[in-house]
Amino acid sequence: MYLKKLILRGFKSFSDKIELEFSPGITVIVGPNGGGKSNLMDALRFCLGEQSSRILRGNKTEEFIFNGSKFKKPLGMAEASVLFDNSQKILPLEFEEVLITRQIFREGYNQHFINKTSCRLRDIQELLMGTGIGQGGLCFLSQNEVEKVLLGSLDRREILEEISATNKYKFKKKESLRKLEQTNNNLIRLKDIILELSGQLKNLEGQLQKFRRYKHSCEKLKELEEIYFSLELKKNEEKYLPLKKEEEKIKLSESNLNLEINQARNEYLENKSLFLEIERQIELEHHDVNLFYLETQKQEDFLTLIEERKENISQNLNELRKEEENLKIKIKN
Repeated sequence: MYLKKLILRGFKSFSDKIELEFSPGITVIVGPNGGGKSNLMDALRFCLGEQSSRILRGNKTEEFIFNGSKFKKPLGMAEASVLFDNSQKILPLEFEEVLITRQIFREGYNQHFINKTSCRLRDIQELLMGTGIGQGGLCFLSQNEVEKVLLGSLDRREILEEISATNKYKFKKKESLRKLEQTNNNLIRLKDIILELSGQLKNLEGQLQKFRRYKHSCEKLKELEEIYFSLELKKNEEKYLPLKKEEEKIKLSESNLNLEINQARNEYLENKSLFLEIERQIELEHHDVNLFYLETQKQEDFLTLIEERKENISQNLNELRKEEENLKIKIKN
């Protein structure tokens, strides 16, 4: 297993996203003082779960986030990712490549990912145990730590345990002992609960007997109710038979009445149409009568006019006769 790539964004002096690819054969990174070589080592440790700000050369976690410069604004988070080749399956995962990522925010919380899947810091620590790249191994040593290893001021036992993978089993042993202790505490608590419940057992047994008697009484009551309701049902059925016959008679009468109503309705509709026809004929006759009345009135007016003319003519004739007689008298004289 070897380191293939280191990806940084916003970590310490690396404001922009950078990707460093380590091809087989790369053994050293060189550069001038202040170029950020130590920051790369800090980024590796940071990504792999180092929690000590002192080892990462800082006082608090906010110092690991790019704090801005003359030309760039400060960032709100820092991210570091390490890509390992796992083709030999040194890491207990089925992937050919394993990407470990850590994010830290100015608000103070961290996020960890394995192959872009969220996980706990503990998952990363357990994954790296026994590989030599975990905490306490010789894979990441600063210049001062190399001197300490050679002089023996560092805990060589811790380093050897990391290299030989015994620390992984020590960790599992520690976890198992912790779980056993927690189980023992749970057993003690369980004994206390048993002692407390044993004092209530007699009272509960008495309540149980009462409940059993109550249940038996309820079952007996249910049987009696079933018998009672079955008898009541038979009585009601006997009472229901004449009512049912009466209901059938009423339904038959209702049916006959409906037939009569339908017949009456049909007759009504027929009579209504006939009545409308008669009424129409009456209106026509009435119209003709009015016309005849008007014509008669005209004839009467005409007769009256003729009578008046006749009377005038008669008067004129009488006057003419009188004049004729007067003329005759005048002629004789």
